[in-house]
Amino acid sequence: MLTAELERASGSEDFYGRLLGRGLKLYRRGRSVGVAEDSGRKFRLKTLGLAETFEKALVRWRRLSKDLQQSKVSDLELDRSRDGPELER
Repeated sequence: MLTAELERASGSEDFYGRLLGRGLKLYRRGRSVGVAEDSGRKFRLKTLGLAETFEKALVRWRRLSKDLQQSKVSDLELDRSRDGPELER
């Protein structure tokens, strides 16, 4: 279930929302990351065999975020180049 949610999520906020929808919360204690049930039971991602999958997802989400930011900057630059000559008139 967690693996599928990691793969489907488009970013960290989306993933956290998906977890909340299933009654789970992400937690961090020291260097360990895990999920906690509403009942309070906690499971480390490493114990579940998901630590590496989670790290890869974080890298993917950072890359997507960076690509999105670069795309927005490119769009702004394109808009400015289009608007530039008109504004000088």
